[in-house]
Amino acid sequence: MSTPRFTRATKFLHFGLALSVTLQLLVAQIMEPPKPTKVRDTLEILGYELHEWIGMTAILFTVLHWLYSLRTRDDARLTVLFPWSGAKFAAIKDEVRALAHGQFSAPDQSGKLASLVHGLGFLAVTAMAVSGAILFVAWPETGAIPKDIKLVGEAHELMANAIWAYWVGHVGLSILHQIQGHSTLTDMMRLWRR
Repeated sequence: MSTPRFTRATKFLHFGLALSVTLQLLVAQIMEPPKPTKVRDTLEILGYELHEWIGMTAILFTVLHWLYSLRTRDDARLTVLFPWSGAKFAAIKDEVRALAHGQFSAPDQSGKLASLVHGLGFLAVTAMAVSGAILFVAWPETGAIPKDIKLVGEAHELMANAIWAYWVGHVGLSILHQIQGHSTLTDMMRLWRR
């Protein structure tokens, strides 16, 4: 079986995004954004403040990942994350057909389906980071969300559901790959080894 190899930079960026996004999803369960008509308890206020600051960390990792992906020639380059050319899309179709027949192959760097899924997840996280940054700047601490950014807030909430689905699927498939003997999860978690 082939073993995926990730650069240290890719592992670091993946770890930073994974940790900050996971914390964001968890903290969002206890937070309460400011509303002019609602009195928030201490836990809701603390949750909201944590969500804002962890969000800034998630934005930082998202920006760093984009910058790295734009300049690198390794496993995190844009053509790997977004294999949308004709030949690569044909390879994705072949992988989907194999999956439909119960063939679960190792997601090495030649696997375009895993790359496509990572790229789509990265786009979803980017959308969350952008909408979160807009809300951070434009939503006053006094409460009411301004009407001109209300749609951004709704999009942010909608994307949170997509990120939850992606998170569950991503973690679940990582564990399934590990159970099948693919070292994807352990390889990614070894931050300082190539």
